[in-house]
Amino acid sequence: MAVVEDRLGALEARVGQLEDEAAIRRLQMAYGYYIDEFLWDNTAAVFAVNGSKELSRIGNYIGRERIRASLFARYGRGGRRAPSMTLHQKTSPVVTVAADGRSARIREKLVQFNSARDAGGSYIMGVYENTVVREHGVWKILRMDLDYAWSASYIGGWARVTPA
Repeated sequence: MAVVEDRLGALEARVGQLEDEAAIRRLQMAYGYYIDEFLWDNTAAVFAVNGSKELSRIGNYIGRERIRASLFARYGRGGRRAPSMTLHQKTSPVVTVAADGRSARIREKLVQFNSARDAGGSYIMGVYENTVVREHGVWKILRMDLDYAWSASYIGGWARVTPA
């Protein structure tokens, strides 16, 4: 019986880890949706109370309220503005949940498209390196680090990007 119980315990632990990985991926997808829709309160809410957000060449914002304030300051109020469109497509997620199940790391690629009727569009590529934690039983982003690899206009194209 001990072998069966040990095996069952290992399977239960694995199921828990897979559930955590799925929840963390949903958290990352929610972040992308909220930021694309200019829903700054919702965007800030996916961060831990003492979370931080670092964007290369833009800034480092510490604390959920500072993150929220930075979004309103940078992009304004009122949600998505027609006729513009932003799409944060995040690909190739790698989630590593800590053995204690209280934190995890996630790394994924960003392919971002920006467009507007009255302005040129652009591409942005980057890599997210995030740490997430359970805050009151819910996965939240503790540290977001987005390193932009390159950006280019639609007109100039990605082939004409000069190395940083």
